[in-house]
Amino acid sequence: MGRGKRRRIEPTDDWKLLLPLFSWPERNDEQLRPVPQFGASVAERAKETGTPERTLYRRVERFERDGMMGLSTTDPAAARARRRGPEPSIRRMIVELKAKHPRLNDNEIANIVYVRTGRRLGKHTPGRVLSEEVVPLKLSRPFEP
Repeated sequence: MGRGKRRRIEPTDDWKLLLPLFSWPERNDEQLRPVPQFGASVAERAKETGTPERTLYRRVERFERDGMMGLSTTDPAAARARRRGPEPSIRRMIVELKAKHPRLNDNEIANIVYVRTGRRLGKHTPGRVLSEEVVPLKLSRPFEP
């Protein structure tokens, strides 16, 4: 059916011959493959590929931290998967604050979390957390009216 349409190329490790063969950006992981896999020097690999040394260090670090997802910078789904929300303790704090004080708005909750933990939240984070979590009903008052 499709015989003979692809050209045959001999396997090589020469970067200058490999670079034109990559048709999608994710295959540029070949730049850093020898570094984590074989323990090659980043400085030597940077000279071979013509890539800045610092860029290779960052890519190797992302690869070791996130795996193949760390190499994909153009895929929006991969960026969403890497994005993290607040820690479970902060999520619980947001839900508890809303349960105890239902009239607090998102900005006030974010300020209270910042004062208690030292971590600034985005302006939409409390609302997003409250939309994902179930806010318990407050059945009794902590003190008499």
